[in-house]
Amino acid sequence: MKTRIFLLAAFFSCFFLNQNLDAQVESVNYRLKYNADSCWYDAFIIINAGAATSAADRTQYNSQYTIVVPTGTGLTVTRRYAPYETVSGLPIPWAKTTSVVNPASLSGFDVHSITVPLSPTSRYNNLAAGDTVKIFSFALDTIFNCGADVRLWENGSDPASDQPGMLDSDWSNGFTIGGTEQLYAANSAAQHPPKPFILTPPLITCGGGIEIDLTVTTSACQDPLQYVWTGPNSYAGSTQDVSIVPATSLNVGDYKVVVTDSLGCKDSLTVAAYNKPNAGPDQTVCAGTTANIS
Repeated sequence: MKTRIFLLAAFFSCFFLNQNLDAQVESVNYRLKYNADSCWYDAFIIINAGAATSAADRTQYNSQYTIVVPTGTGLTVTRRYAPYETVSGLPIPWAKTTSVVNPASLSGFDVHSITVPLSPTSRYNNLAAGDTVKIFSFALDTIFNCGADVRLWENGSDPASDQPGMLDSDWSNGFTIGGTEQLYAANSAAQHPPKPFILTPPLITCGGGIEIDLTVTTSACQDPLQYVWTGPNSYAGSTQDVSIVPATSLNVGDYKVVVTDSLGCKDSLTVAAYNKPNAGPDQTVCAGTTANIS
């Protein structure tokens, strides 16, 4: 009888141990996505593998989220979403803790470390493989080149702590939850501001010459838009639409526009345009006579 009790206890011990192991997050990616509604970037974790359901496995441990921006760019953490303080239920305050400006080994860029406090204790909601969790947002006072130079730190390829200008600080991305095991794996592809959307085809009217009515949309964060037109007969324009009245055969051909928003995002379009035929001036003739039109 004692042997049976021992075997049963061993079975349940193994069962719950396996259940606990299965419930742990195993791998996490980081990702940045530009939010065109709020004019800022959202920072996410992506659960690659594993899960977390128990309070212990959902508890936040040491984590660092390092962001690289062009030097001189101001970065402010604007909002926090997860994890949640166990007492108040409010999002834990991720905060910019360390920065280095234009270090010699990463010239032209600033590096900002954003970390999560360990006190008070904070936890995530239940997590499962495939989940994408927004943890905080940050705003930049300037964005150039459509955000192409805004990125996450790359562990292993960005400068080590002992490289010139790096302040002997470890800037590596890192994430732990439910224990001290390092779970950060890599960075997922960032999503930067969207390009201006050019409605195609544009409205081409056949009035007194060549007239192209262009429709372009973008978010309020990315206004105003700039237009650069080029075309036949050395045409150059900076307005949204093209209007050449009167037009001749020299104006017939392809018109190209490049639309650029305030963040440096661009799109282009080429339009084939033709002018209204010109039959020359009106003529009055008598019946039975001929008239020539050009």
